Amino acid sequence: MLDLLVKGATIVTDGVEFRADLGVSNGRVSHLGSLSEDSASEVIDASGKVLLPGFVELAVSPLEDAPYAPAAPGQDLAALTAQAALGGVTSLIVARAWNASRPFADELAEVRERDAARAAVDFGYHYFISDWSADRRRHLRLALTAGVPSVWIPRAGVEAAPAAALHYAVLRDLPANCLAVTTLSDPGLEAFLRSELKANGQLAAAHHGAIFPEWLETEALRRLDAVARGARARLLVAGLTCPRSLAEFAALRDANGVLCGAASLAHLCFNLDQMEEETTPRLPFAWPPLRPRSAQQALWNALDDGLLQVATSLHRPVAASAYAASLKDASTALDGSSALPHFAPMLYGEGAAKLRMGTESLSLCACADPAKLAGIYPRKGTLQIGADADFLIFDPNADHVRPGIPAKLGPETHDAFAGLECAGALEGVFLRGESIAGEMSSAATPHPPSGRFLDRQMAVK
Repeated sequence: MLDLLVKGATIVTDGVEFRADLGVSNGRVSHLGSLSEDSASEVIDASGKVLLPGFVELAVSPLEDAPYAPAAPGQDLAALTAQAALGGVTSLIVARAWNASRPFADELAEVRERDAARAAVDFGYHYFISDWSADRRRHLRLALTAGVPSVWIPRAGVEAAPAAALHYAVLRDLPANCLAVTTLSDPGLEAFLRSELKANGQLAAAHHGAIFPEWLETEALRRLDAVARGARARLLVAGLTCPRSLAEFAALRDANGVLCGAASLAHLCFNLDQMEEETTPRLPFAWPPLRPRSAQQALWNALDDGLLQVATSLHRPVAASAYAASLKDASTALDGSSALPHFAPMLYGEGAAKLRMGTESLSLCACADPAKLAGIYPRKGTLQIGADADFLIFDPNADHVRPGIPAKLGPETHDAFAGLECAGALEGVFLRGESIAGEMSSAATPHPPSGRFLDRQMAVK
């Protein structure tokens, strides 16, 4: 007997769509096909519904990545994973700083035990790097063989080493089967452009985009590519935003096989034209800054045709009070977006439901491809036999209005997505066959912690 039988769903996984029943046993996908003769402890009639693998989130931005923003609330693992469950993310890789003076195995055992007791979804860690030394290098090598085979390199704000030097040193040392995550920046020019905005009195929210204009984003991408040449590890560049940098990325990716690209939810859902049209802006001061409306479809196209491999929330919450105060001065506005609790509903509603991208492409850029980069595929990111039974059930015909983030999941943060009309509805979020969020869950907020540490052990060549 099956533990769970989901009947009649349109299953979309690994870029393929088909109609089938799905059977779950011991937390794993055990059957796919016509299962009308099979019995199960629980049966869900998903006729007319769309079933996707649980989303995999690679780029939850760490606080250390925000040189102009103070520490934001709601960033501890318990709150993050609870918000991830609401947003349809069942596997979350977060950046964490590690103490190079401690044996890595000891610290990892300590934090994974603590975090497993409070995580709502499965989780893993990036090795956050803010300095480079012989001790850090030795410590990182231990991490790469002990379940943490990926790094996060900050875009700016590192005093010990300029960003380019840090990227150069770390990328030269990583083996071919590792992943490095970063975002684009040019701290020196950003500081100059901020001062120019201030001097010229350009303080309105709509001026925020001038801090990192499209030409500078493209130039920063070229410089990052130059630093990455000769590297063996994959480098995921999160937050590409405009046609100009996308065209440059396409050329660089073909010439340099290590580059991967990601688009963030804020740039897919919001644009600079909206900020200019609103009297009291509620849109996020995203990073990179929001671009004109014409850039949005270019991002959807890039995900749909595979130019960009990953969709990400690029979640970094900003306190509501701090955000309101920052509206007075675009040159010091706080960059951030509480996107994680809205990730799957908005990506499906704004993308697949509105035909901006195919549902098949969605199953690649939000599930299979990030799982492969993280080193957890085919256990995660797919619905093939033997994979963990992590999946989402969407009702494509049940439009809804996005709710705000529940207060019990952390201090109040600015939520630009709350109140938006969204096509389709995320009815159920399942982790290893157990309902943890959505209308099919008995709890208004995610199920009690049931997340497990993702041991991403990978051989180092």
